[in-house]
Amino acid sequence: MADAAADAPRAQVSINTLMISTDRITMLADTVNSGRVVMEPETGQRLLTALRQHADDVERWRARSWELLRPLPMGDNWVTANMGAKLYNRVANGDQSFTQVLDHYGKAVHAAAGAVTEAIRRYEHNEHDQAATFNAIAAR
Repeated sequence: MADAAADAPRAQVSINTLMISTDRITMLADTVNSGRVVMEPETGQRLLTALRQHADDVERWRARSWELLRPLPMGDNWVTANMGAKLYNRVANGDQSFTQVLDHYGKAVHAAAGAVTEAIRRYEHNEHDQAATFNAIAAR
């Protein structure tokens, strides 16, 4: 029991760190989606590969966290059964539950991958337009 109490602050720090990372990834994706960022395809593909691998890792963590999430077997009487259900609902449905925070984080990683794809597309579109303009000038 003492170990669980000692781990609680560390778990809260981890959840807070994950929430901060989610916010930062979302801000980055919003910046890229705003059109202010373009990305060279080779670099973008490397970043996409890393994001997709990370998204796969997050999906495995999410699946595992949902597997572990179940009501606590606290006994057969109605008081302990209600207490187990109450604790389960707090953990499963709280805004700062690990499973919920991880769900939001996974969505942010997927959104970041979509933003990178859009930045690559924008770069390629700009390159195509610039090449067409150059060829038009050179043809004169």
